Amino acid sequence: MGWSKLTVPNGVTLRSVLLNQVSELRNKTIIEFSNKINSTFYFAVKYESNVKAVIVKCDFRASSVPSTKEVWVKVFAEEFNPDAHDCPEHVLLALSPTEDTNANQWRNECLKQISVKSFLAHLKADVRINFLRPIETSKGKVLTSAIIWTINSRSFTLTNDEKTDFVDVSFDSLRNLYLSGAIDVNSSVAGGSELVNIEVNNNV
Repeated sequence: MGWSKLTVPNGVTLRSVLLNQVSELRNKTIIEFSNKINSTFYFAVKYESNVKAVIVKCDFRASSVPSTKEVWVKVFAEEFNPDAHDCPEHVLLALSPTEDTNANQWRNECLKQISVKSFLAHLKADVRINFLRPIETSKGKVLTSAIIWTINSRSFTLTNDEKTDFVDVSFDSLRNLYLSGAIDVNSSVAGGSELVNIEVNNNV
């Protein structure tokens, strides 16, 4: 299915327009749904005895009609394994088991995103990270354990217990390592400090 144009009057929610005008949703039983996430809505829709995911991507454009918004939408069934993996957990949990390979792959990618978001939420200043493989600082010192010193939009600065050595690890490096399965996270509280075990490649 290609892109379709919807007109959304002022004061009317886009989700209600989708439910009334998108054929994959109209007159269907909606078990769960999400708010708009990165211009995408996620729905758990009941089809006979099965509940499947319907994904609606939105492209917002200026409208030539006063008091309305113009939205172009593209609708995907999960069986198409669309490139939209921010489906929240409560929608995924409402879905029926499936043997469809593409649908299961899409669901697994969404679960990975949920997992990495949970992992990244633990990473804050003063959190201790135990590396399952050592990393080397800019001063040539090898660390098997480090503390997050600062966080910015692109990287984490890690330091040792004495706060004399520092190393920058990019946000994307940690995220991609986690998604690739190279990071094993075990969060616990020991001695008042939260521990996060991270396996990283030496070239990070």
